[in-house]
Amino acid sequence: MTRLSFAVALSSLAVLTGGTASASHGSKRCPDSRRIIARDQAVEVYLVTVVEHQVPERWIAGCDYASGRARRLTAVGSVGTAAGSGRARVAALTGSLVAIEESVIDEVSNTQTHVIKVWNLHEGRLLRRVPTGEPAEPGDEGAGPTTDVVMTPAGRLAWIVRTEPGRHTVLTPTTLQVYASDSHGSRVLATTDVAPQSLALARNTIYWTAEGKPFETTLG
Repeated sequence: MTRLSFAVALSSLAVLTGGTASASHGSKRCPDSRRIIARDQAVEVYLVTVVEHQVPERWIAGCDYASGRARRLTAVGSVGTAAGSGRARVAALTGSLVAIEESVIDEVSNTQTHVIKVWNLHEGRLLRRVPTGEPAEPGDEGAGPTTDVVMTPAGRLAWIVRTEPGRHTVLTPTTLQVYASDSHGSRVLATTDVAPQSLALARNTIYWTAEGKPFETTLG
């Protein structure tokens, strides 16, 4: 299996800490020693190093305070090895749900992957795995990294993606596009003159600005 070195982006959407922390919010069942990268009143997400077959590997893991059980969510690379590069970040937290965005550049296969995964920390289930958009190159998955992600308590998603230009085809300019993923599947909502940081969520309705005008739609 190809091993990739990852950088973990600390989320700005929740309380952050750079050191170890004790269990909070009345829970004493979550791990006592971990580096928390994001948390709210229901869950916390943190970095942990796991040694398997004498190989240390960093993971993003999570724990919901109701069950207190720790769950590994995303491997972020073996320590000391690299066949590419990547980035993983906590994109959204809602209740017991956490959305993690993964961006991977694999130098061996010369491919890129940009996906969002939604985990239910209470149940330990992967609810949704979606590419961030239509890729520019064959073999790639996803259109590029996101600039905004919002998520409903049911795990429905909307995001703004910054598309990556093709590496082998005629270069296309980088654009911002709006996507959604819900019970109807994944779909593109806007591709022209999308305003960065304009995505907002109220209940199941998302709002954004494109071509200087406000738009909205309901996630089903």
